[in-house]
Amino acid sequence: MVLLALLLTILAAAVPSLLYTSIAWWLDRYEKEPWWVLVLTFFWGAVPAIVLALVVEVAFDIPLRLFLVPSQAEFFASIVVAPVVEELFKAVPLVLIFWLYRQEFDGIMDGLLYGALVGFGFAMTENIFYFLSALVEEGVGSFLFLVFLRAIVFGLNHALFSSAFGFGLGLARYARTDLVRWGGACGRVVGRHRAAHGPQCFRLLGFDPLLGEPGERLDGRAPLACAGVGGRPPGGPLNPRGIGR
Repeated sequence: MVLLALLLTILAAAVPSLLYTSIAWWLDRYEKEPWWVLVLTFFWGAVPAIVLALVVEVAFDIPLRLFLVPSQAEFFASIVVAPVVEELFKAVPLVLIFWLYRQEFDGIMDGLLYGALVGFGFAMTENIFYFLSALVEEGVGSFLFLVFLRAIVFGLNHALFSSAFGFGLGLARYARTDLVRWGGACGRVVGRHRAAHGPQCFRLLGFDPLLGEPGERLDGRAPLACAGVGGRPPGGPLNPRGIGR
């Protein structure tokens, strides 16, 4: 029974993520990136990024719960700690490609693609844990409901967050100062992730704007996270070559 539940959760998490990944790869039609770079980027999001983020978040959670009441600790962990920690670790492969393989990161489309892949990998592994918990603890109905929300309706959230950072790095090719480059990229991604946890603030106050359970973090806040996606590089309009690649 446990093995069947695990298989179902893996399929429910992996199939949508791989489908979204295939679409993102197809959209980059004019200059395909090396497959090994794409695989490593997805893998980083699926394994190292989520493991490292979990370790750091637990390390922060211990003192928070020692010095704050539970509701305050959860609020601080969700709104401050999680967005910063998760996006920092998800950004690692993007920064490495940006600096070490500059020929493979020469425009906005590259940044969007790499960011989306690391986000899809991260979301896939995260969803496995959420889906398995819902199936084992609350039954098939809660499992299907959570799959519908996290994998389908709001399945692009993590890809949106990390691709916002990639978008910022893509703009960095046209920026004139390091402050604009890194400040713009980091500000976009952390701001969107923090906005995505906004409904949790309501939940801590006793009101759940997203139907409540199952799941403490449904991550169903894509409309909030989508605010302000557009942008221009300093000094002029977007480079047509970067957009059209």
